[in-house]
Amino acid sequence: MPEFKQLADEILQAFWRSSPFAATFVGIHEYDHELDNVDPDYLIGVNKERKDFLNRLEALDESTLTPEEHIDWLLLKNFLVSSTREFEEIRYWQKNAAEYANLCVDALHILFLREFAPIEERAAAILSRMKQIPRFLKDSKRNLKDAPPIFTNLAIETNMGGRDFLQTISAKLSDAVPAIAVDIDKARKEAGTAIADYGHFLENELLPKSNGEFAIGTEHFNFKLKTDHILPYTADQILDY
Repeated sequence: MPEFKQLADEILQAFWRSSPFAATFVGIHEYDHELDNVDPDYLIGVNKERKDFLNRLEALDESTLTPEEHIDWLLLKNFLVSSTREFEEIRYWQKNAAEYANLCVDALHILFLREFAPIEERAAAILSRMKQIPRFLKDSKRNLKDAPPIFTNLAIETNMGGRDFLQTISAKLSDAVPAIAVDIDKARKEAGTAIADYGHFLENELLPKSNGEFAIGTEHFNFKLKTDHILPYTADQILDY
């Protein structure tokens, strides 16, 4: 069905555009120079776009899809339903500071680790992402509220290793691509300052008021079993098993 294929492509392109790290992770390198945008207004816009995609997807006539297309249709539908519910109700983006701390490291590490292009090309992308870490962490702080203590403490531990990681990867990149060594060192210092500031925020502002629950509860867990994993079981049934 041409209409479905076009819509599926639109959904995937929008997803990769909204999460450059996720795009790199699955081998899409169009956005390797970008670090994810977590500005709250931008995230609200992404959520609205996904709800619009869901409406368009559900409006398609399922009977016209091939068996293979129907599998793709179900996977895309479940992804959109789940991501919308997670954004609006579970709200990890407002609770889990560790996700932001992890992404700063992972978004650089994946470009260094995977040899899909010459090191010069990957180093330029790493440098670009490194320069965006201060913006990324500034927006992250705006998002966080009612965070569970276990998430905040994990974020503090993860963030502490961030500057060490920056030091290590910067030294390796400078040796591998001397032409950008000065730029790498400058970006490392600015990113390191932002990471230190984020750590201060976590310890002195977020942690003292962190009192939420990390568990999502039975209703959300059962939803994820059905939607994310397409399993016909409830949490109680799995526990009994």
